[in-house]
Amino acid sequence: MNMTEKLRDDSHGRCLPKTDWRQLLQGNGLVEIQSLDRKKTFQFPSWVRRTAETDGQIEQVREHLLSAGEEEQAYFHIRRNEQEIESFVIDEWMVLAEKK
Repeated sequence: MNMTEKLRDDSHGRCLPKTDWRQLLQGNGLVEIQSLDRKKTFQFPSWVRRTAETDGQIEQVREHLLSAGEEEQAYFHIRRNEQEIESFVIDEWMVLAEKK
């Protein structure tokens, strides 16, 4: 997903794994109270236009997702209508933390 985000948004660094987030929380004096893993669905047209600056950039993101292997397409639940992507799903981790 990092590559997809980078193609869409030039300012994207990387998506941190939960282990890194937990280290950041702990290192900044925060304690995890509750967390939730879930799947989050994005409608592709509005998602890609939020930060893409050109039609060419949008096309790069579209082609990148459509060229993914079967396993990746299944994991991200890429839903399409012929060659147009309608939506896809990502993993999301939500956390509630409080200061020690």
